[in-house]
Amino acid sequence: MKLLFLIDSLGSGGSERQMVTIACAMKARGHAVTFLVYQTKNFYKDQLAQAGIGVHIIESANKFRRFLKLRDFIWSHGQDLVLSYLAGPSFWAEMASLSLFRRRKWGLIASERGLARLNIISCVDIMRHAHRLADHVFSNSYANWEQILSDAPWLKNNVSVIYNLVDEIRFAKLDVPEQRFRNHIVIPSRVAPVKNTLAVISAVARIKGILKDKNAKIRWVGDMVETVDDVYVQRCLNQVEENDINEIFEFCPTTRHIEDEYRKCGAVGLFSISEGLPNAVCEAMCCGRPIIATRVSDVPRLVTDGWNGFTCEAFSVDSIAEAIIAFLDTSDEQRKSMGQHSYQRAKELLAYPVVLGKIELLFDKIVCARNTADRPCDV
Repeated sequence: MKLLFLIDSLGSGGSERQMVTIACAMKARGHAVTFLVYQTKNFYKDQLAQAGIGVHIIESANKFRRFLKLRDFIWSHGQDLVLSYLAGPSFWAEMASLSLFRRRKWGLIASERGLARLNIISCVDIMRHAHRLADHVFSNSYANWEQILSDAPWLKNNVSVIYNLVDEIRFAKLDVPEQRFRNHIVIPSRVAPVKNTLAVISAVARIKGILKDKNAKIRWVGDMVETVDDVYVQRCLNQVEENDINEIFEFCPTTRHIEDEYRKCGAVGLFSISEGLPNAVCEAMCCGRPIIATRVSDVPRLVTDGWNGFTCEAFSVDSIAEAIIAFLDTSDEQRKSMGQHSYQRAKELLAYPVVLGKIELLFDKIVCARNTADRPCDV
């Protein structure tokens, strides 16, 4: 099968990581894979090159010219299937599929990754109506799936949920961390308002005395450059300084080896106000780490309080602080049990062969249906 993956860039975000993971898995299974992007961020370019996956970049400052170039490439590439990720790329792919003179022979799958409700609901409506042009839409969370069906009930027979694909070799179950790392919490996330960075800093400042007594450390590992809000980044840096928590709270650059960070922590945290299915939570569960996370998207399906981690409210600094303290107050035996439970649930929901099998089955159904000029059956 010849596959074309469309996304805006190869930046360091979770959607990009997920798409690259799927691409490498499909390439390893003998499929031909090409990436099409229209921004020059290239965090994953080397990984794709090592897998033998080519990347084509559409460069144009003019959005209309860029769309025309993107459309020309899609129609001339000869792929069996186009997979698009995120709202913008999916909208462009769906618009590019229109033609008055040619019948589209290639399948088109759009993927929503936790599209947040916007104040201007018409923007969501337009994108949801554009999904009528795709053969199928899949989401990586049931929370988003429910939102799609609520906003666009006409998609009920053409939308499905497939959880994130996690590299089971890279994110294999880890041993209990060294004693010096037992109270370290890693937060793998870019610095941005949606990731709730300021609220986490405020929570850490509120309990800094407890954190110091327990030799705890919070390591925020993620990009501070690609955020759309430089002012927000500076506010975060200033808050760390003003609250005198430099020894407790540390910003670390993004890394291509996030699994090494999981080895050096007692728990993995994610405190976003909105998410699709967070890669950090899925990966950490596969590694057998307790989770501390806000109750967004499908996190309540993945994390059970006291069983494999602790959950909290995204808009409550007190709730975030309480969840961190709850973890720090657990014994080594409790943490070992929570880590095992995380791993157990990951095997049930995120098993690599199961998720990859669902993806490949969906691809096959769409391509087969397109080749026979039928609409794809319900998945």
